[in-house]
Amino acid sequence: MKKKKKSKISKILLPVFLLFILLFSLLFIKAIRIDVNSEVELEDINDNFVNLESYKLLDLEQLGEGKNVILFSANWCGSCLNIKATLNKLSSEYLDTRFFILNLDSNRDIAGNYGIGVVPALITKYGKDVEIFNEVRPEQIEEIVLNFSYL
Repeated sequence: MKKKKKSKISKILLPVFLLFILLFSLLFIKAIRIDVNSEVELEDINDNFVNLESYKLLDLEQLGEGKNVILFSANWCGSCLNIKATLNKLSSEYLDTRFFILNLDSNRDIAGNYGIGVVPALITKYGKDVEIFNEVRPEQIEEIVLNFSYL
């Protein structure tokens, strides 16, 4: 008779225990997500290198005329950090070009308008001329900017 009582108690405790684990897991994942979404600061940002990761834009036209290089990035993206550093360096060499960093998660509407769904992605924009580079690799950045500078 005692065994039946234990099994009834087990049947009650097991779902409670599983529910507890599920709730704890969700809270833990939420805490990690908050940490991942925090903004990454770069040192020695040049005037033509603008980090807009914490802003939501309505359209790329807000960035103005002239030569613009826009990196769609995410804080969890390792390649994006390398590309940000490269763009920061290039911004001191190509003074007639403005470099922008946008967070894909905050700017999904704009990214979707240009067919961008993964990071890193790069857009070069000069007036109405727009070129899109999806899943760009860090070693491609300097060549892309060099070719863009000839426009």
